[in-house]
Amino acid sequence: MHGELFQSKTVSTDEGHWLSVTDLMAGLMVIFLLISVALMNRTDIEKRAIERIAVKISEKQLEIHRALEVEFKDDFKRWEISFDEQRPLSIDFNADRYKFTPGYSALPGQLTLVLDEFFPRYLNVLEPYRKEIKAIQIEGHTSSGWNNDDSELNAYYKNMNLSQRRSTRLFDYIIAKEAPLNKHLYWLRGKLSAIGYGPSNLIFSENNTEDKERSRRISFQVIADSDIIMKDILEAQ
Repeated sequence: MHGELFQSKTVSTDEGHWLSVTDLMAGLMVIFLLISVALMNRTDIEKRAIERIAVKISEKQLEIHRALEVEFKDDFKRWEISFDEQRPLSIDFNADRYKFTPGYSALPGQLTLVLDEFFPRYLNVLEPYRKEIKAIQIEGHTSSGWNNDDSELNAYYKNMNLSQRRSTRLFDYIIAKEAPLNKHLYWLRGKLSAIGYGPSNLIFSENNTEDKERSRRISFQVIADSDIIMKDILEAQ
């Protein structure tokens, strides 16, 4: 009888032990579940915030794009300049009259004539958006080929070098125009730059083949400042 009594106590103790472990595991599972839900909610919040920022940037780009469109509505057609919402805030000088002599960086006369009228007004339109603009890029672009050079690497190197020389030459020409530049220098410094992209940003036709003539161009590109736009979103919350 005494043996049965002691045995009963042992079984009862073991059952209590397993019940405690089971309760502990259940509690841990609840904690892990709560942590997972919290992380999912945080990820969802961050995702929505990123989406709002992306939308806000797109809206700001479109606003600047339309301001330029209003200012140059008739001129772009007359100047044969490409400007559309498919490539927002990119103004392309790729008509035949703006083409550089192959292999050279001397500015075409027709390009400088149009720039004298275009650039001061361009800065006037952009000035109200100066806080949302991170950069204004003068870009040199080329096609992918280089005469009859069979080496892709050689052609790439030569085109990169040529496009940088052309964009720098254009930058120097604009800087020399002191009147319009001085008017905007207080906000333009640190934003205006000259970049040679070579064949890095080619334009393709509808059948997905390289459009060599349109790829050979000088472009003016506005880059929106996502940090400033993000700050505006956070302050509005």
